[in-house]
Amino acid sequence: MTIEVIDYRSIRTDLLARGTVLDVGARGFVFAKELAWRGCHVIAMDPDPEVIDPKLMNVTFEPTALCGDGDVRRSLVLDKNPEARFILPHTESPKYPVVVVNAVTIGTIMRKYNVDVFDVVKLNCEGEEAEILPRWPGPISKQIAVSFHEHYRPIGEERIQKIVDHLAQWYQPVFHEKDARYSSGENYWDSLFVLKRLK
Repeated sequence: MTIEVIDYRSIRTDLLARGTVLDVGARGFVFAKELAWRGCHVIAMDPDPEVIDPKLMNVTFEPTALCGDGDVRRSLVLDKNPEARFILPHTESPKYPVVVVNAVTIGTIMRKYNVDVFDVVKLNCEGEEAEILPRWPGPISKQIAVSFHEHYRPIGEERIQKIVDHLAQWYQPVFHEKDARYSSGENYWDSLFVLKRLK
């Protein structure tokens, strides 16, 4: 087992097989560049209109949000910190301006790009992981690297545990401990779940 930290995310690099990687929250493209350099095809998703296609080899830019609840239009909150921008349902009223963006489910992405199983899915989507992961459809990725963003959209320990329990049908946690980072307090910043059969 070989674990490396790439753009602050722990992944098992020994499970990379030059397959497809889904990078959700790709701003800066650090993770996408590294995985593309390792021979993977990266689908890099970011709905922020300020994020421009880097036109990198082996990277397909998808200017769309990943969400948990259907192919819909969502509001992207334009937080003054670009790293902290997040999507909300239209029913919520944030304190910053919003722009309407397209959002799709992971099933839609898999059908669009003809993917059966990802080498890795990275979720750094400022809270939407709490909507995506409870609807995770099965063993569709060898591993999931996720940051839980409790400081913006707190969901609480009980809901996080329900997510872990849902994923436990197929995945085992390698890392899932709280730590303090980014001057934003303690969160599960670097959780890694790996398919049980690959453990």
